[in-house]
Amino acid sequence: MTESIQQTSISGIISQVNNAFDVHLNAEDFKSASYSSGSLCDILVQKIQDEKSGDWTADVAFHKLRKAIVSVNGINASDITIDTDLNSIFRTTTRKAKLKELEVAMGVPLEILKPNGALYGTFIFLFFVGIPLLSLGWFPAVLTMVVSGIVIYVLTKTANHFKMKTVGLLADHLAWKNYLVDKQRGADFNREEARMKIETMLK
Repeated sequence: MTESIQQTSISGIISQVNNAFDVHLNAEDFKSASYSSGSLCDILVQKIQDEKSGDWTADVAFHKLRKAIVSVNGINASDITIDTDLNSIFRTTTRKAKLKELEVAMGVPLEILKPNGALYGTFIFLFFVGIPLLSLGWFPAVLTMVVSGIVIYVLTKTANHFKMKTVGLLADHLAWKNYLVDKQRGADFNREEARMKIETMLK
């Protein structure tokens, strides 16, 4: 494969590669040079392996996260930046359900919700207050600890507040999680099979 690839075709090729290999290569990264089909194939194979091996940064996590948010919420990618407030794109009433969908799209557990801080902290305090009360009488101490424990459990299960404020901070949080997941994917990556698929796309 030695023929040149037209710049106008690059975006379409990158889109096909992203869909075929479940990666998030940015077509903008390929606009500053010209490529033969052979050199582009080599570059794409390496970039796919790098991403699947976890060799990427929070910037790649952001692009992956933005694509997942678009698919889950049906909003324009251009409306999502690193400074976008998570509360503005995940409404309180549907937040937990939408985040479950986002977890499926990302392939990584998010674990980004927390209980109301003041209320949660109050019952944590009450739980530990019950320990020294044991010396004064077991019934009020145990009652305090049991009630506090139940409320803490319920608050944890119904948590609906974000641990971080923006999409960019969430991308930073997910970069490490995605690194671990993609490290395993990279171990299973077959370069020759990938090359054959890409060569077909470039014909």
